Amino acid sequence: MSTRKIYNIVFTLALIACIFAPMRANAANKYASASVLAEGRWVKIKVAESGIHQITQSTLSSWGFNDISKVKIYGYGGAMISERLDNKSIDDLPQVPTFQSDGKILFYAQGPVSWQYASTGLLRYGQQINPYSLYGYYFVTDTDTLEPAALESTGEAESADDKLITTFPERLFHEEDFTAPSTTGRIILGEDFLYTKTRDFDFNLTGIDGNKKAIVKVQFMAMPRSADAYLNISSGENQIGSIRFGKNTDTEYGIGVLGTGSYSIDMDGEDLNLRLAFNGSGVVDLANLDYITINYVRRLEIDRNEFYFRSFTTSCRDSVFSLAGASTKLQIWDITTAHAPKTVAFQESGGSAYFRQTESGKREYVAFDPTASYPSPTSEGTIANQNLHGTETPTMLIITPSAFISEAERLAELHRNADGMKVQVVTDQAVYNEFSSGTPDAMAYRKISKMWYDRSINEDEYSNEKYRYLLLFGRCVFDNRQVTSNGKSARYPKLLTWESENSTSKSSSFNSDDVFGFLEDGTDVSKINIYKTLNIGIGRIPVKSIDEARIAVDKIYSYASDTDLGDWKSRIMVIADNGDNGIHMNRSNDGVESLEANGADKYNISRVYLDAYDAGSSYTFPEAREQMYRNFRNGVIFASYLGHGNPVSWTHNGLLRWQDIENEFYYKHLPLLYTGTCEFTPWDSPDVSGGEELFLNGQGGAIGLITASRATGMDANGVLLMALGKHMFAPLPNGEMPRIGDVLRNAKNDPIYNKPNGSSGSSGNASHSLKYALIGDPALRLNYPKHQISVTSINGIEVSEGNMPEIQARQEVEIKGKVTDNSGALLTDFTGLLSVSIFDAEMSVSTYGKGDSDSDDAGAVVTYQDHPNRLYVGNDSVKNGEFSIKFRMPTSIVNNYTPAMAIFYAESNGIDALGKNENFYAYGFDTTDNGDTDGPEITLLALNGESFKDGDTVNETPFLLASFRDESGINLSTFDIGHAITLILDNKTTISGLENYYTQDSEKNGRIQYQMDELSEGPHTLKLRVWDVYGNYSEKEISFNVEKGQKPSLFRIYTTSNPAKTSADFYIEHNRPDALLNVTLYVYNLMGQTVWTTTTTGRSDMYTSMPITWDLTDGTGRRVNRGIYLYRATVSTDGGEESSICQRIAVASE
Repeated sequence: MSTRKIYNIVFTLALIACIFAPMRANAANKYASASVLAEGRWVKIKVAESGIHQITQSTLSSWGFNDISKVKIYGYGGAMISERLDNKSIDDLPQVPTFQSDGKILFYAQGPVSWQYASTGLLRYGQQINPYSLYGYYFVTDTDTLEPAALESTGEAESADDKLITTFPERLFHEEDFTAPSTTGRIILGEDFLYTKTRDFDFNLTGIDGNKKAIVKVQFMAMPRSADAYLNISSGENQIGSIRFGKNTDTEYGIGVLGTGSYSIDMDGEDLNLRLAFNGSGVVDLANLDYITINYVRRLEIDRNEFYFRSFTTSCRDSVFSLAGASTKLQIWDITTAHAPKTVAFQESGGSAYFRQTESGKREYVAFDPTASYPSPTSEGTIANQNLHGTETPTMLIITPSAFISEAERLAELHRNADGMKVQVVTDQAVYNEFSSGTPDAMAYRKISKMWYDRSINEDEYSNEKYRYLLLFGRCVFDNRQVTSNGKSARYPKLLTWESENSTSKSSSFNSDDVFGFLEDGTDVSKINIYKTLNIGIGRIPVKSIDEARIAVDKIYSYASDTDLGDWKSRIMVIADNGDNGIHMNRSNDGVESLEANGADKYNISRVYLDAYDAGSSYTFPEAREQMYRNFRNGVIFASYLGHGNPVSWTHNGLLRWQDIENEFYYKHLPLLYTGTCEFTPWDSPDVSGGEELFLNGQGGAIGLITASRATGMDANGVLLMALGKHMFAPLPNGEMPRIGDVLRNAKNDPIYNKPNGSSGSSGNASHSLKYALIGDPALRLNYPKHQISVTSINGIEVSEGNMPEIQARQEVEIKGKVTDNSGALLTDFTGLLSVSIFDAEMSVSTYGKGDSDSDDAGAVVTYQDHPNRLYVGNDSVKNGEFSIKFRMPTSIVNNYTPAMAIFYAESNGIDALGKNENFYAYGFDTTDNGDTDGPEITLLALNGESFKDGDTVNETPFLLASFRDESGINLSTFDIGHAITLILDNKTTISGLENYYTQDSEKNGRIQYQMDELSEGPHTLKLRVWDVYGNYSEKEISFNVEKGQKPSLFRIYTTSNPAKTSADFYIEHNRPDALLNVTLYVYNLMGQTVWTTTTTGRSDMYTSMPITWDLTDGTGRRVNRGIYLYRATVSTDGGEESSICQRIAVASE
């Protein structure tokens, strides 16, 4: 390359840097370095309506201000903040110019209703009611460091004989908001027409210009099911129009049909009566008025102390306004910019005021008498100083109601200490104060994020100096203003949520938290079908109480400690519904391919496709249910589900039910769930959803959910799984593994999901993406195994993709391998336990091709490659980073000449490693080994505990324990029918699949722990049959009696902290392994008075309950005095309850 070309390139790059660097600097510098609220005394006030307001000296005195001359007002009131990010956005709190007259302050205040102009259509002005607040807010101060803002002047005092403006466009409306058509969207309705079919609405069109028409717009919602319905609109004796509502047969997602009509009415006088008559036959679910809006031309005649008017066009500077009824006391203000009114110069002559507009654009004005009385704002009290503008840019922002701030701070401390993050915790009210004038508005969350995003725009994308995460620590409700019965009944501290304008269908109406993360200039979140880049990771923890907040934070702390080591971290589960021509299974297959191509190739991915299992007699797919819950019980690091669903279940066949969510998910190992289904987690609904229940389960559930709040598209759900698969297990550019917020952000921004063909600005899955959110902590990282495991040789043969050895049936196999870091360096200090699973040759699996029921013909046969036949499972050791394991292959194998699979997991001193190898075959038969003829030795077959004796009485759902061993090895292969581990109940019912519950230690001792289904009362027998790898079997049989509701037995209650200084963990030993227990713990003083009590529900860890922690406080939250206390517990399950004896615990000084 020539020197001149190099010079030109360097010059061009330098020029680009010079152009964009100032732009980025300006973006960061457009914000105040400190908020005006940072110092001084401030009182927050509110107004219910727009207009001139007064504050008298006596009112100021009651607020603590003694000198009216020093008082200043800040803010911009209650108009809904624009959803487009542009340079018109107001930063911090502007000072509002005021006028002092007769010992009072007058100022113009903006209430929650504003007006929008439409350049087309009959109606030009329409009202916009703030969907977040019933009031507009301002702030009052008398601090000396802030100079008072003067009223600027505009207009020219000028009279004229012609080109006079003597009329203006007037507007008024009727809208009552008190009932919601559903639990989604912004539309709140008013008067009901189902039971009162006809209603009259009277309006006075004061000052209407002669021979002018009134323009009326009516918006109404109805839901006719069996026939079209109509709303007939009349004025006087004349029908002026009719709105038709086509029948809606969408019983699953349809909410209502929104009808709108605009009409021109000839007026005779100022009184207008509108009669609305609803005519609907058959089944009608809904018929309510939304609003009536009226525009008309009004004479410029001042007839009251406060008179509002406006210009007709964007340019009327060649004409003069002429206001009749003016007085010498009159003030005229230009209030186009409500927080920055300007006084208008005018000429008073002959009882009229004249002025020429000097500024372009449509202008809003008010003419008022400053000596008259006006409404006074209501005080909300003194607020503390705050300065979010002056705060260092955080890595993570947590917004929370004040009621939960202690737990939000505790979560912040976790990320500060463990991750080196800068975490800012702020209350929602503090955000509103600086970013929406104290008025609740969801865009305030976006504005504070925008400020910190702009200030850190030049930082590395994954640096802790970059603003990266937003966590909304609190639940919400769709009715942000709480004007409906559903909204009013949600009596818990709430954050806001963004709702779409559409409220007619649950498939097109939704809420979203993503809107707070669209931070690039010019983005407009109201345009839901246009792709927008998500710039930060966002999550929501939907807690309703401080107890739920504590549960959530405790759960995240426990997970982040990464002490739950085990091979569960090597497993992924992909679940798919049947029917719909196989789309859920096919898209799940695509998701598996995406996972394996992007870092998950070391994991064991288990498919649970409904259609791959027998449907059963009642079409409930019991085997699929059992497999799914077995996988959850054993643990998976990530699970996805594609298929049909609702807030309380998955699939039409009951794969997951509400009772499962409440009673089954008390598992130790917590997965991240992706629920690619409709509305599993509507976190703004009045009712708590299944997704929320799983997340807020303190003894199990999920560590987080990527989940939808509304109906979603089947194909798009699958494409999102592909995008998640691309980013879930792939390292970030800096080499670190992603946090959950990074995963979801990158997936939503990925062209395979949200920008088809990579075309910028195209819609793609833009609206689909908005329906999905992270329920959980966006800054939490999954507990990925840290290091790698690789196989070096099998039976002495070096293993590689180009050199794949064979292992044969009956052959003794030796596998050697090593543990390395991500660069491939041997970890010589890694010594610990190794878990191994060997799977047979890969084979094609085809599903049955069934639909949702026997009559559903929408099924499809789907074929995929899998390793369903497990050959060996065991534990061994790693020493100095290397291992060697030996085992014997079973007699029965698939014998396909396709790759087999080995999964490895190892742990050493709290550090773990993962590996998978498919560079070998399981093929052929070792004819040199003659085997043996002895079956396995069964050393234990018991129910509920090793102390079980033949003939004992047990509860109706006993827990089976079995132990056995064989020097050659236990057969786990199911390829040869009849040689699997089985149970035979009462000599007639065979229970198979027990090989899936088999574990083995390093001494070849095998064990099965299996939860029996509910048994009938009375006597039973149970026979266990176990085979070894040579085809020999052994049996053992027990008899027992079932008693329904049998009480659990308590063996011991104890604490690990005695004496206790900061807290005490209590444990209860019992005879209900793996049972769901309700445990109540009581703490008493020596006088027998209850000091503290709590009840928890959870699944026991075999014979020991989950720990119950006492923080050494009493029922009021105060720390107890040092001394001796008594404690006891009760345990209940299966309808029975048992209490322990009292024990003593000493509480010592800290």
